[in-house]
Amino acid sequence: MRAALVAILPVVAMAAPWSASGETILRARDVRSLHVLEAARNPLTLMISGTAASGTVSVESISTEVRADSLYVLVEIGPAQPRLSPSFEFSVVVPDGITHVRFGPDGDAIWPR
Repeated sequence: MRAALVAILPVVAMAAPWSASGETILRARDVRSLHVLEAARNPLTLMISGTAASGTVSVESISTEVRADSLYVLVEIGPAQPRLSPSFEFSVVVPDGITHVRFGPDGDAIWPR
């Protein structure tokens, strides 16, 4: 049984960077040129942009989620499609009480208040 698992693991490791459902959340380490700029002060608005490092994906959607005192930016990716891009650029209003903006499922801090 163990030998069979060893043979299967390399195949799983080479699978596409998205889940079986066809989508996953982009991690900060997988983004080239991740930029965060303060676009406005009242209300505090950030402009966040970057490009997925893999050319085999495209950005499907972007959402935010508040967890405690952090605002998480979640960029959902899927297989590359002709009408979609691996790049993203969007603005987000930072609510009062938020001390950090974090990126991806790992919560890498990309902006401190």
